[in-house]
Amino acid sequence: MAFNPNEKLMSLKGKDYLEVKWRLVWFRQEHPDWGISTQIIEHNIEKRYAIVKATITDATGRVLAEGTKMEDAKGFADYLEKAETGAIGRALGILGYGTQFAPEFDEIVDGAANPRIVDSPVELKRATPPRPQVLDIKGSGVAFGAAVKHHEPDADSARIKAVFSLLTNNAERTVENLTEATKALYDVPASEYEAVLQQLEKENGNAN
Repeated sequence: MAFNPNEKLMSLKGKDYLEVKWRLVWFRQEHPDWGISTQIIEHNIEKRYAIVKATITDATGRVLAEGTKMEDAKGFADYLEKAETGAIGRALGILGYGTQFAPEFDEIVDGAANPRIVDSPVELKRATPPRPQVLDIKGSGVAFGAAVKHHEPDADSARIKAVFSLLTNNAERTVENLTEATKALYDVPASEYEAVLQQLEKENGNAN
């Protein structure tokens, strides 16, 4: 059975949120042969903070996404573990798993008006019932943009739109089409990316 994020959502300041543990279940179900590794970039025992980087690779070892997170003892007693969890969550979000349900991509600020979160705030209550509409166009667009920039780091919004048009033959920009295009991009080897786009451009031109 396909993973349904709608069944695992929780409520965070009125927004849907998908915890990292469920993003991992989703990720592993779709790509059991892909890998996630973490690296401690910095761990200052005296000042009690840590910076951790998570890297996601495909079956060939190609890097697909990375995420970095810093936490300190003021936020969490187990700040090193929370930094690792946060880094994994950000990497999964960049790859498209839970992007639309990840408040960390909305630049939430610490303080009384906003909850203090890392990527697995298990103390907060789950949404009951969850919303029937689980995907949004903004989150899907962010994920697709990240997929394009995986191949073209300097791609601007115009280029991202152009790539989407090529991949979908000028299809409507819907959540479903964006999701399929995102997965298609990550399946294309870096060495074949330009050739694939050129072939699609020819095919689309002939079709028109």
